[in-house]
Amino acid sequence: MKTPPMTRDCIMPPANNQNRSDRNSDLMNKTGYVLVGVIVTAGLLVIHPAMYRWQWHIERKRSAGELPPDGATPAYGSEIAAPAPRIDWPWPYRLRHGLARLLTVAALLFFFMPYRNQTAIARFLSTHSAGRASAGSLAGLIFFYLPFCVMAVLIGALTWRQAKRRDAGLLSERESLLLEAETTWLFSFGAAVIIVIFLCHFAGGMITAFMV
Repeated sequence: MKTPPMTRDCIMPPANNQNRSDRNSDLMNKTGYVLVGVIVTAGLLVIHPAMYRWQWHIERKRSAGELPPDGATPAYGSEIAAPAPRIDWPWPYRLRHGLARLLTVAALLFFFMPYRNQTAIARFLSTHSAGRASAGSLAGLIFFYLPFCVMAVLIGALTWRQAKRRDAGLLSERESLLLEAETTWLFSFGAAVIIVIFLCHFAGGMITAFMV
């Protein structure tokens, strides 16, 4: 029986698995760069002003005594919120706000943008949890409660001195308004950052689970 001649296709594999893996990893990296980049930049630009406006709406209702005795606040977006008051921010506050935005965007991009970081997060949650439910609880602890505590400590540290002066009656009317505006800005910025963190984590989970 005549043996068929050996061809180049018989000797060489039809595709190089390593090259395919490299291409998939490169695709995941590019997808993560685009998706996380859009979520972080556009998310903060859209979510923070919306949260800032809503926080002012709640503060107005609280000042007018329109909130119930138990202090419950209406659900976000359930009422029409008037625009936030225009604040003439002094330059130290403008500098603080600019640095907060810059450092936050840089940190979020550094942490969530690379595909290898997303796979490391998924691997960590899988390793240190007993199942899907406990993985969700662990993710909530890391991506909600931990950032919330960090934000609360930072906001308290940044506003504590002026709050003490206000309570002692040492602030002028403009300084009191500025303190209220700064506190509202910081809390709404913190809320926006936490929402963006959740969106980045969700997007990374989608990439690692369905696009590999």
